[in-house]
Amino acid sequence: MLSLTLLRHGAVDERPFVLWGQLDPPVSDAGWAAMQRAVDGQRWDGVISSPLQRCRSFAQAVQPDCRVIDALREMHFGGWQGMTPAEVMASDGERYAAFQRDPEHLAPPDGEALPLFRKRVLGALADWQQSGLDGDWLCLTHGGVIRVLLQAWLRIDDHWRIAVPPATLIRFLLPEGGDPVLLALKPPP
Repeated sequence: MLSLTLLRHGAVDERPFVLWGQLDPPVSDAGWAAMQRAVDGQRWDGVISSPLQRCRSFAQAVQPDCRVIDALREMHFGGWQGMTPAEVMASDGERYAAFQRDPEHLAPPDGEALPLFRKRVLGALADWQQSGLDGDWLCLTHGGVIRVLLQAWLRIDDHWRIAVPPATLIRFLLPEGGDPVLLALKPPP
């Protein structure tokens, strides 16, 4: 039996809701401590991770030989990367509002389209699952990746309705040939 625990990386800095995208800042000390509290007392048979250091550093601390999967990196927010939604609204409000209304057909300027991001993430996880794994696995990744997985696995229409705060832990059972089953949701400590 295969289970996968998704852990969103901890906070990067004191500004909440930053669209970090594929920028690669480290997790703050407080963010690291929150991730540690989220996983205390748990063990995994394997660990997979986004290549970005805000995920990879903690994954390697948990399991030095963790498997890094490039496709688990966050969505590329193009010209909006590193900005908060308020900052994007102030500088590119009309386009940002349109993207919020229709993320399936509009993308951030010079960024990644949501359907391509979704295909990348779901394809990577499907490939990973098909490698014949078993046991309890941990996946260190990003809020956008987790939203895409939750949307697909739980059949939620609107991915903006899903909030995944830093250091949130979500565990799924992934039965072979069956639908994923949500086992546990642990908000950040």
